Amino acid sequence: MSDDAKQPTFNQRGFADWQPVKTDYGALVEVAESSAALEPYLWLRINQPAPEYPGQLEEAAISAHCTLEQAEAIRDQLTEAIDFMKQRFGE
Repeated sequence: MSDDAKQPTFNQRGFADWQPVKTDYGALVEVAESSAALEPYLWLRINQPAPEYPGQLEEAAISAHCTLEQAEAIRDQLTEAIDFMKQRFGE
């Protein structure tokens, strides 16, 4: 991912959106700043398209409204999982 892709763009309301990441199965994973006024939140959204072949995941859209602490916990779990998989597969 390029450094430009890591930088947010800002929507019409002035909130940050990061470039979606498309997975091998076609899902789009997006991170966006929330408009919640009480404290900082991030949206984590996953949109899975309709299956092209039998056995693929069903079409779905899910969003998680995360506090920064929750987002950090997700980030930390992803980092641990990535490091584990790299070690496991010798990368």
